[in-house]
Amino acid sequence: MMAGKSRVFGDADAPARVLANDDPAAAKHAGRSVRGFDEAVWVDRRFDLVLRGNLEKFGQHPLLKAFLIGTGAHV
Repeated sequence: MMAGKSRVFGDADAPARVLANDDPAAAKHAGRSVRGFDEAVWVDRRFDLVLRGNLEKFGQHPLLKAFLIGTGAHV
């Protein structure tokens, strides 16, 4: 999500900073340093970004996909 955020705002250096972290909190911190950030743009774009990421993640990983399907209608 944070790497995608950096791409939304055209910060070419930020994806490397975000993806260099194995720790989600550190990646989130790096995502907060995205240059050119605009809250209104982010609010408008983030849902689609996260949706696409989750479709890719669960579509490519059979165990995660089975786990997700196994949750049924729980939200």
